[in-house]
Amino acid sequence: MDHYLVLGTVPSQFKMPRCVGPDNKAVLQILCDNVAEAYLSTAFQ
Repeated sequence: MDHYLVLGTVPSQFKMPRCVGPDNKAVLQILCDNVAEAYLSTAFQ
């Protein structure tokens, strides 16, 4: 959220993004750095 606040987002209007595109490298890096564990599901294969 700090990243978006620096860009001028109003905290009361902030909503966590459902999808982060590959062009938003800064946010993707923040998300990847904070992953504790990752799981893959085969339910939809």
